Formats: sequence, structure tokens, C-alpha cells
Amino acid sequence: MTNTEQNVIENGLNHLNEVDECDVQLINNCESIANQIGCDNWGEEELLLNEDSEPFTSYDYLQDVMDFRYKINSDFELLEVQLLVAFGGPNIWVHLCNDGTGRVEGYWWGSRATSRIHSDPMGIFEACEELFEMRRDAL
Repeated sequence: MTNTEQNVIENGLNHLNEVDECDVQLINNCESIANQIGCDNWGEEELLLNEDSEPFTSYDYLQDVMDFRYKINSDFELLEVQLLVAFGGPNIWVHLCNDGTGRVEGYWWGSRATSRIHSDPMGIFEACEELFEMRRDAL
């Protein structure tokens, strides 16, 4: 079973013939983002360099994020960060947890897709945690 077929089943679309092209595109977008974040060779290939030809960092990734949401506990420890990476069709949120895992959630009209993030080798969560602490300390 392919990842797309598994994602279709996990998202409640039981038969591939019920899935339209928009659903497949949403699933593929979410899987692509999850795979990009979980890539363990950031900065080692020419494709993974930033616009200054330097290794792509977590801060480079965060430059294009449209919104940040922080999930904290009662001790103000950051548990999860939610990053809006696409908006207006489809809407795609990246959820990264303090244990290095996460998920990508995409929404398009009535469709929904989710892809798992198994690791965060680029350190996006740590960069967000640093930004969160700076904002928290400024209050």
C-alpha cells in the first residue's frame, strides 16, 4: 500500500475512487512537507542551500511561516508549536512537539489530510522555542 493510499484510509476516504484530484493533491502536499521537515541531510546538497548559498537552517524555514501558535503547559514550558505554512487554499499547519515528532495537517474545503513527522533534524522546534522564550521574556 502506498503512503497516499494509507493517508486516504486514515483520513476516512475508504475507496480511492471516492477521492478527487484535490484530495490527492492535498495529501501529496502534506506528505511532501512532512518529508521535507524530516529530511536528515539538510544543507548537504545544493538543493538544500538558502538564497545566500549557505546551508538551509531552521530560521530559513521559519521566514516563510505566516503564523505561529504556541501550546504551553501551566509552567509556561513549550509543548507544541503550530506553524501556518499555506493559507487560502489549502490551509496547511505544521505541528511540532517537544519530543521531536509532529504532523502536518491540511484542509481544503471539506477535505482533510494528515501526515506524520517522525523527526525534526533541522531543529525547527528548537528555533521556535528560542523565539517563544524571547517573546515571553519581553512581556
